Amino acid sequence: MKINGETRLAGIIGHPLTYTLSPAMHNAAFERLNMNFAYVPLIVGPESLYEAVRGLRALGFIGVNVTMPHKETVLPFMDDVASYAEMVGAVNTIHIKDGRITGYNTDGRAFIASLESDGGFDPAGKSVVILGAGGAARSVAASLCLAKARCLTIVNRSIERAQALVETMSMRFAGCSLVAMTPTDAAVEKAVKSSDLLVSAIPVGLDATELPPALQFVSKKQLVFDLVYTPAKTPVVEAAEAKGARGINGLGMLVYQGANAFEIWTQRTPPVDVMLEAAREALSSDTKEEPARSNPVDELAGLLDGASGSD
Repeated sequence: MKINGETRLAGIIGHPLTYTLSPAMHNAAFERLNMNFAYVPLIVGPESLYEAVRGLRALGFIGVNVTMPHKETVLPFMDDVASYAEMVGAVNTIHIKDGRITGYNTDGRAFIASLESDGGFDPAGKSVVILGAGGAARSVAASLCLAKARCLTIVNRSIERAQALVETMSMRFAGCSLVAMTPTDAAVEKAVKSSDLLVSAIPVGLDATELPPALQFVSKKQLVFDLVYTPAKTPVVEAAEAKGARGINGLGMLVYQGANAFEIWTQRTPPVDVMLEAAREALSSDTKEEPARSNPVDELAGLLDGASGSD
């Protein structure tokens, strides 16, 4: 990569930002397409968010990704907000063009793309159980409703948060049936057993001492999608496969998020395979060098932003 006076800049803003796969993915894509762009991580504290966003425009950035803790708080600083980002109340991609700052959310498109390409699953007409009711669950629910899923069951320890999500989605998507439950509800067993897809949108990591109870009810006819992406076989995926179900992790979703942002910024078709390989290499390298970092908390929390609502 050569940096000169004509290099265009993109990046990611968050705090803390000690770990992110995004620079590896995007810089690999820029290099493959022979584009004079560079992608950099930018540590921005909450107290500096407004100044940082305005500074991006002044510095000539084409855009940035947005991760924790800014995905919701950055909304008021946008000149324009895309309809999906407005609906889910969160921005994970900013595009700066002709002096205007536009906020997007690529979570939903990325989830569906990974679901179809990695899981071979079409959600149209299907029944889905979502574990969690935070920011990630909100994006997943909206994307599934848009993809014409038949029924969504939101399972969350805070029934109030689950009900709030159900009410929000029900007002927008009359054609999708939504139900809220807690993990201890007796109806969870029937909901899971009759579902086609179970999505874990809660941060169950390597140090998990207790897996979601709903996993005990999955079977070989189902697909289980864990938004956590490391290790390759996460505890949720491992538990699902032990029950005979198919399981996929969230790395594909993370890559498609980046690919969607790449396309928004550059109007070029992103080399998704290159971005995926770069992400895998970065994960492998960091795991070998620092085993303690094999669970990349910063970017994972950005993906599961708001997921603490599962408590």
